[in-house]
Amino acid sequence: MNLKKNLTAVLFVLFSILYCRFIQNRQYMYFIMLITAIGGLIYNRKRFSSRSLIVIFMTMLLSYNFFSNALNRKNETFYGFQADSESLVTGVIDARKDGIRDTGSYGLGSYDRKNKTVSSYSSSYGLQGKIFKALYFVPGKHIICIFLTAFVLALIVFVIAKKYDLLFAFCFFITFLLSPWIVNFARNLFWVEFTWWIPMLLGIVISLNYKNKKILISCFLGIFISVFVKSLCGYEYLSVILLAMISVPVIDLLESLAKRKYEESVSIFKIVFLMGILAILAFFAALLLHANIRGDGNIKLGLHSIFEQDVLRRTLGGNSKKFPDIFKESIESPIARVIFIYHFFETEVIAGIDGALFRAIAIIPVLVFAFRALFRKLTFRDVIMYFIFYIVCISWFILGKSHSYLHRHMNYVLWYFGFVQVCFYIILRQIINLGRAITKYLFDRRSIIKEKLMEKLYE
Repeated sequence: MNLKKNLTAVLFVLFSILYCRFIQNRQYMYFIMLITAIGGLIYNRKRFSSRSLIVIFMTMLLSYNFFSNALNRKNETFYGFQADSESLVTGVIDARKDGIRDTGSYGLGSYDRKNKTVSSYSSSYGLQGKIFKALYFVPGKHIICIFLTAFVLALIVFVIAKKYDLLFAFCFFITFLLSPWIVNFARNLFWVEFTWWIPMLLGIVISLNYKNKKILISCFLGIFISVFVKSLCGYEYLSVILLAMISVPVIDLLESLAKRKYEESVSIFKIVFLMGILAILAFFAALLLHANIRGDGNIKLGLHSIFEQDVLRRTLGGNSKKFPDIFKESIESPIARVIFIYHFFETEVIAGIDGALFRAIAIIPVLVFAFRALFRKLTFRDVIMYFIFYIVCISWFILGKSHSYLHRHMNYVLWYFGFVQVCFYIILRQIINLGRAITKYLFDRRSIIKEKLMEKLYE
């Protein structure tokens, strides 16, 4: 029986290779081989728990859609999305393939194949470029990004189910699966999307293990490493990533305070504080490495250059007169205007839900809160989650105001760091509760009518 299983798997792989060779699509071949390998694990599922199989299945489904965009044909920006940013990675890879080993101290750069020169991208350390350049001979690099992103997101769904409930986990999964923004970023070599989500994953794991010192220490170490790596790959969206990391513990903290569990609140506060300190230290460690290169060995000069040329241009406090005219409008634009702009989606929220409905999706939970408050059934946790995740998602629109104004073709992805999910969750749960109430009412009404009929029959 095992021989038949293994022979079937081998024949399937060989068929996939021959087919993909025929259609000249190597990346599809690699993806099929990956799916086959994972499928083999499921085929021999006796060695794995049901939980592992669920994570594997979610990873497979997410990977499939991230690779092919098969579930949302209206997502016309999938192919070629952020190709200009990715060229900073493929540039150093192509240079290495052409025999140019020294592409500069930075990891990213634009490659001029005609003149055999690389123009370094100095706005970040460029760790992803250094890693992919070292792996220049490895095919299917996009598959690596796709799989890692899918795996991390699947783990987030899993721990959300453990922390809260299956409905909330479903909202996270369906959003990750069908969001055109999550899908578009997943394969990009420059953005390496999985680095965005690891801190949030670790934060949720910590919220499940406040009293387990071994897990806490491991997660603290993971936070430092993950934030350090993300910062070395680029500083974009860091406010959202770090706030998402502490979002669930902060929700727990506020709940504990509301219930007057002060000892528990102090314990959670200490953990959240330590998480924040580790994240800040990791950020500054990466910044110092970047500044050392930027200042040609002079860290102070490098920090000054980064602040003057990058921080002020992308965030708050910049003087438009000191930058090219192309940045003038973004620097002078008020924060309120930027936040207002991002409430008008230019794409679908998820496949099948038009972007014009985003504002309704965002407002309906508030109406639900008002409705439940009238009947004194308002859940404190729902209100906290809604406002915490809203603050998480808009933080970059505020701190990275200029960047957000200029990059409206990509920063809508920030809404998916919990806010869209919690809106779906509150709306769906209210619909389910109303459905149950109506069903119960009709059933009770039917029973009463039946009893009255029976009484009349026996009169």
